[in-house]
Amino acid sequence: MALLALIWLAPDVRADAEVRRADPLEVPTGEPPQPEGAAALASPERIRAAAAVLREHGHSELPVLAWALLASARSQQQGELVELAVELAPRSPGVRFEAARLSRDPRELVAALVALAQDFPGILWLVSLAAMSLLGGLLALALGACLVAALRGLPLHGHALGHRLRATEPPAWPGVLLCVAGFCVLPLFGVGGVLVAATAGALGALRLDRDQALRLALMLGALGVALGLGLERVTPALVAASRESDLIAAWRIDRGEALPGDLASVERASARDPGDLLLRFALATDRKRRGDLSHVVELLGDPLTSPEPALRSASFNLRGIARLAEGNLSEAIPAFERARAADETAPVMFNLSQAYGRALLLSEQQSAFAAASSLDDHLVNRYLAAEGASVHSVLIQAPLSLPLYLSRALEQSAESKALARELRERLLGPLEPDRLWMALPLIGAIAFLLHRGSVTRCSRCQRPLCSHCSREAMLVGTCTPCVRLFASRDTTDPRMRKQQLDLDRSRERHAQIRLALGGLLAPGAADLVEGRRLRGAASLFTLGVGLAMLCAPAVLPQPWDLGALGLAAPYALGALLVAPLYALGLSAALGRLSGSRRGS
Repeated sequence: MALLALIWLAPDVRADAEVRRADPLEVPTGEPPQPEGAAALASPERIRAAAAVLREHGHSELPVLAWALLASARSQQQGELVELAVELAPRSPGVRFEAARLSRDPRELVAALVALAQDFPGILWLVSLAAMSLLGGLLALALGACLVAALRGLPLHGHALGHRLRATEPPAWPGVLLCVAGFCVLPLFGVGGVLVAATAGALGALRLDRDQALRLALMLGALGVALGLGLERVTPALVAASRESDLIAAWRIDRGEALPGDLASVERASARDPGDLLLRFALATDRKRRGDLSHVVELLGDPLTSPEPALRSASFNLRGIARLAEGNLSEAIPAFERARAADETAPVMFNLSQAYGRALLLSEQQSAFAAASSLDDHLVNRYLAAEGASVHSVLIQAPLSLPLYLSRALEQSAESKALARELRERLLGPLEPDRLWMALPLIGAIAFLLHRGSVTRCSRCQRPLCSHCSREAMLVGTCTPCVRLFASRDTTDPRMRKQQLDLDRSRERHAQIRLALGGLLAPGAADLVEGRRLRGAASLFTLGVGLAMLCAPAVLPQPWDLGALGLAAPYALGALLVAPLYALGLSAALGRLSGSRRGS
């Protein structure tokens, strides 16, 4: 009885020599078949067989093989090749979009858009496209408001300056030409076009009312923040979305859909920055798929140096997979336990249960398996139903989460700062481009604080009225020429009134023609001039967004994963925004022209 009690109370001997080792797992070794060679096979069955061999090496998707199948389907008109391509790369937005184009199936188009929203290069491209569209809308809105303010305010400044030449009814054009000459001199001092337009608008806003000056200040402030803080946040995504992006290459390797050249790109990046655990993790994952387990732990190094819990957990999980595949339980179980301590996920708990089971620790195995099932029951059941004893089908190595890659992609770098500086230099000029964006909100604030209020205009001919010309005319609200011609009819020749009426109609007709041309060139500008500010601002912003989308394929870096979707989507969205605006602008222009002809 005493012997039985001792056996019952004795703790589990987990460091025993029989527990330290277990039978190694089956590890596929050697170079897997290349997707380029598999695509040249004659029948879909052979292609499926080649894809199965690639999946045995841990590759989840085969986009290169899928694109080759789509090219064959396009030339041979075989629908089964399209279905097989989607089967090989169901999460590739470019493959889905090309399949939708070949099969003319709208469901595939919806699937392509869903895949785009879940694809790391696709999300970076969407962020870049949205940022460029927003910047284009703000540019169009701010420049349109500055142009309208300059057209309204600069003649009033010219009128005020003209009083130095003539006491009453001075010409405005000398002062306007003087202002324009001053604006033309600014680029010689390193001031860009956007800042010149903002200066012209702010100078014109000094003679406008409070509401218009406030709107201009808000627009310039929004544009300045977008060119300053906004570019600092967006340019990392632009850099990360390039075709030569090391981060995208690591993402493809991690997800088992690496392209030719991705491994070399990650190796070069890891050589430049040996302390980056994410790059080392991608290289270790590739070594695991090649069956080179001896270098997996060496490449991972010490995962505790990473501040990201998910990355530490995935690294310890990969180390445990490598050790368990070798049969080394004494190092595999502590690695899985460290992975659980960093971030308890379903793959980690499932692998830990497998290690406990091989160590004959059945109670721990049951609790770990229950925890894995509660976290992701579908994933656990899928691996339980998998056939074979390969390490890729027995143990789970889930790819790193998408938010982890996104947070890494949005980190500022030397390349992103240089790109932001270059963009500001093109828009604002080479004079201190990193600080010159602050001048836009400052100019708007000065224009709002120093504006003098609206100028009184003649109720009939809309000439500006000022105290220098006639104080009595300001009180009456009608200019002196209109009073002489139309108020005192007894002493005025009717032919002079008729001549003035003809001049007024001609001026109104020319004004309508100018508004019609302005509405054709920039829909919404005519609405701003006529006082319909909300409608005009919405039209100009939409126009800027649409034009930015139309220019995006030639400007933004397009990841390989998007295929033709990266060209078709911006063009389609841009056309949907721009075409209705120009149709409405053409209709409004024709209405103005017909009205001016009837008035004449």
